[in-house]
Amino acid sequence: ITSMQRSARCLRSKHSPRLVYEAPQQWPQHLKQRFVSLGGPGGGPCPVAQEFLRVAPRASLRQTLLHRALCCMPLDDFDVNAWLDIYPLHILSQDQLAKLFETAAISTPLHRVLDVGAGNGSVTAQLQPFCRSIVVSETSSGMAKQLRQRGYEAWHEDIVQSAAQRAAGQEAFTMVSILNVLDRCASPRSLLNAAHTLLSGDGGEGGGGGGGEPAWLLLATPLPFRGAYFGWRTY
Repeated sequence: ITSMQRSARCLRSKHSPRLVYEAPQQWPQHLKQRFVSLGGPGGGPCPVAQEFLRVAPRASLRQTLLHRALCCMPLDDFDVNAWLDIYPLHILSQDQLAKLFETAAISTPLHRVLDVGAGNGSVTAQLQPFCRSIVVSETSSGMAKQLRQRGYEAWHEDIVQSAAQRAAGQEAFTMVSILNVLDRCASPRSLLNAAHTLLSGDGGEGGGGGGGEPAWLLLATPLPFRGAYFGWRTY
């Protein structure tokens, strides 16, 4: 069954966790003040997300059974998703990103951005208008191929393993985005450390290549945090 079907069922199920669009009352006041609501008018679901759920393609029974069978073999789950093209993704719209950046006083366009675990690039496409330059990374060869076909500079590698070497080669980023990746990787802390290495560039605090420009981590993960690691790769 596809993730989009699971999402739709989750929205309909009375037993599913409640989706939160406002700061929980039990949060400390200083956290409430930093909370940015990304829901729709009146504190409800985002209309863009609702439209995505409505129009996203559903996997046929044949695709679902084939997906299940392939994932039982020693294959990368995300390669299987790429081959069958049955994993539509949506996290943030351009309007929501603009609201986040404005609230955090992040100047755009960002000089250079790395999107980690970019999948097929549909989420990256929402981030791209805010960037002068964007690089994507994927450990899935199938996803990396799709990203290159869409015109992205794609690193087919595990940045947990390559970050130090990349930083030594003067690779540095104004922003690293890790969107719904942390909860499905084998070593979340190592992935965050790798992101910090690439933000820091030469080890300084300025990031973005040491030019004094602030560096940012854009992180999204479902809460409560429950890891769901697939396969032998880091993410």
